[in-house]
Amino acid sequence: VRLNSYYRAGLKKSSQTLRNYTVKRHQLEDHPRFLKEFEFAYNDGSKSRHGIIDLLVIYENQATIIDYKLKNLDDVAYQKQLAGYRDYITKKLNLSVECYLFSVLTGELKKIF
Repeated sequence: VRLNSYYRAGLKKSSQTLRNYTVKRHQLEDHPRFLKEFEFAYNDGSKSRHGIIDLLVIYENQATIIDYKLKNLDDVAYQKQLAGYRDYITKKLNLSVECYLFSVLTGELKKIF
């Protein structure tokens, strides 16, 4: 319970930090869309896939995916997870996609793709 409330408090603070970061990067675009916990499912022909993107920011010419983690941003499994998210969003929105991992404990933002 203690970790859960600590995690939630860090996530709330982190969300505002990330919102400021992404808005500053794209000041020329008036209205980016922020989608939290964006859930998707699809069948790629060989198997069904499902995921929940923690934060998807959609701009006019690009999308940004931010996945929250507690601390370790170097796990190869996270890169595979983001690659799947990126592939899905690229196909559905026909936009270039940047992917980041964000540590809610340290505040570190790491670009993956």
